Amino acid sequence: MRHKRDRQLNISQIMPRNKIAQELQGISEILDANPKIVELAYRDLTNGCAADNGREGITAEQVVRSAILKQYRMLNYEELSFHLEDPHAFRGFARLGMNQYPSDSVLQGNIKMLSAETWEGINRVLLCYGGMNGQW
Repeated sequence: MRHKRDRQLNISQIMPRNKIAQELQGISEILDANPKIVELAYRDLTNGCAADNGREGITAEQVVRSAILKQYRMLNYEELSFHLEDPHAFRGFARLGMNQYPSDSVLQGNIKMLSAETWEGINRVLLCYGGMNGQW
């Protein structure tokens, strides 16, 4: 079963404040203003078959938006799937708190402060760790 759109937006569809999210918001507004785009995709996806039977798949709108994300961010399908599946994985990995949203300039400034010697030391620690645990 395939629908054109979800009937109701969910809370996770609220856009963040960063530049990329703002660009995506602009693209989203263009898509919303042009429902013919979803109609065209829906026609391809249903391929003349009945859309009211079978397993419920992703909507035509979701297919279009996913394709746009893939191209816009130059992702392969594995990366696209990851980003769509777990948008919080990067935040969890970086151990950012709920109210921590560092800007790109804050990230750049802080990461650039790490010296080449520090990165070399980090690499030595990881190599020793891998050697001791038989990982490499």
